[in-house]
Amino acid sequence: MNKTRYWYQYVIIYSILLLFVAISIFPILRVFTISLRPGDNLLNTSLRIIPEDATLANYVQLFTEKPFLTWIKNSLIVTLAVTIIGVSLS
Repeated sequence: MNKTRYWYQYVIIYSILLLFVAISIFPILRVFTISLRPGDNLLNTSLRIIPEDATLANYVQLFTEKPFLTWIKNSLIVTLAVTIIGVSLS
């Protein structure tokens, strides 16, 4: 049973998929946008993609004043250990 689809069916399917992609990407984009704001402006409710007072100061602080790479290393060690143990026991 080979059914041919009309062009409007593809438009509807891809429109629905595009809607789901937009819904999925919006929270990630929102978090990234908030991370570019200065500390005193974090609770601003503006929906601009790039804030007018965007700064990378939060990232500079993260990598210079916090042991972020140690946190990432620890997370990777735990993840690898749990994965290896889980695969070997299954």
